[in-house]
Amino acid sequence: SIMSQGMASPSEIVAEYASNLEKKQRNLLKRKTKLDGYRTLLRKGQALTPDQEKAVAEYDSVNQSVINLKETTDLINEIQIKVDHFVKKSEGSVSDMREDYAIGILQSLCPILNLLSKIQS
Repeated sequence: SIMSQGMASPSEIVAEYASNLEKKQRNLLKRKTKLDGYRTLLRKGQALTPDQEKAVAEYDSVNQSVINLKETTDLINEIQIKVDHFVKKSEGSVSDMREDYAIGILQSLCPILNLLSKIQS
């Protein structure tokens, strides 16, 4: 994972977190689909194994988890957009500060260089 490698940008951390949530959501959707199949079998009057019946009893909980993860994933995606925007804005500000600093150094060196050139002549 990016986070275990040390230095990760905020954007990378949010992206990894979102990816993990989406993976959990896909797994829950697969489980929900399986439970939908079991519920269909029950409606048709077919018998289920005790494990299948136990799984069907968890349907509402699984469904609620799918909904919650979807909402969380949507929120994380919104945060990702804001983080990316902030990072780009910050990078621009840092670049501007570097330019200003370099210009300031050059401006302070110019009189010294002029003086040195006059001394040498």
